[in-house]
Amino acid sequence: MNLSPLELFLQIKNKPSILFENYLYIRPKGQPLQLFALNKPQRIFMDLVEKDIAKGKPERYIVCKNRQVGLSTFSEGLTFHHTITNPSYKSIIVAPERPKAQELFRISQLFYDRLPDWLRPMKLYRTKNNLVFENPNENERRTNPGLGSDIQITHARNVALPRGTPLMAAHLSETPYYDDYMDELYPALSNAIPYTPGTLITIESTPRGKGGWYYDMYYAAKNGENDFTPVFLPWYIDPQTFWPYPLDKYEEDEILNSLDEEEEIL
Repeated sequence: MNLSPLELFLQIKNKPSILFENYLYIRPKGQPLQLFALNKPQRIFMDLVEKDIAKGKPERYIVCKNRQVGLSTFSEGLTFHHTITNPSYKSIIVAPERPKAQELFRISQLFYDRLPDWLRPMKLYRTKNNLVFENPNENERRTNPGLGSDIQITHARNVALPRGTPLMAAHLSETPYYDDYMDELYPALSNAIPYTPGTLITIESTPRGKGGWYYDMYYAAKNGENDFTPVFLPWYIDPQTFWPYPLDKYEEDEILNSLDEEEEIL
């Protein structure tokens, strides 16, 4: 069945995976430009997201992940999806340092540049810190204003929250590396983002030891003490992080018999 652009847009709005796997392009390290094919950890996360969207539930996720699994890129794609499929949608990306924030922003810029014409919102301007989706033609803007949404980046030491207009989404990347700022930063962000359907906060990081804001926030989510869904994505669920080497029964027994007490517990 052939769908009209409007029908397809509505499907994309409710199922981000359609946008990811058909229209978002990424540039993996050492590889050519390619469509965003979800790997197993990303698919697990996407299933959670799409269930929450279907339920009309505000989307709140705190992710503990393996390195090099693509969850920062995924979270960036999720923020981008929400921003281009909703009017007056303000998003912010926060990273430990400016170079990391700009790296994440370049992912969104690539997403935008490679969208088909019918799906790409009008762009008023693009800077090193902002991507603003409005009609660039001042004479037409009154009757055809455009989306009125935007994506802003910042680093944790210099967060400048938009004033007057509430945020709708935030992507906080590698938060343990700016734990010292989170007691001030997170309340400001959470107060700026209403707890309503369609809003999104994604906090994602690799673990960095016991203690600190991120650690406490993750375990509070696990214990049902906050509004966040804890998402645990360990290395062993990603087929690219291990080598399936076949062992015979003798080799298995030899390894198991060599374990010390701590290894047996693990």
